[in-house]
Amino acid sequence: MGRLRMKVLELKRERDSLNQKLTAERANVSSVESEITRLKADLEKWRVSAAEKESKLGKFNKIIEESEGALVKLVESSAKLESALDKELTGQTAQVFELISYLCSRSFELSKKK
Repeated sequence: MGRLRMKVLELKRERDSLNQKLTAERANVSSVESEITRLKADLEKWRVSAAEKESKLGKFNKIIEESEGALVKLVESSAKLESALDKELTGQTAQVFELISYLCSRSFELSKKK
């Protein structure tokens, strides 16, 4: 009987030890589950933030592309306008020189007559 009682006590100690280990593991599981829940929430926030930034980046890229296209057209138009003005100015300058030459020759002719 004494040996049986000792075996029962030993089984109870093993059970209590196992129960303590189980309780500790359950606490660890609960802690890890809480951490996983927190990390999932953080992950979702980061995903949303990244998606918003990607959307903004796409808008910036589109605006920059459109602006560069408009700038190229503006530069081309400016070059055409400058070329046209240069041609017009060159033509007018030639006409002015012709007029000055004509006036000088007329002036010279008139001064000879005097």
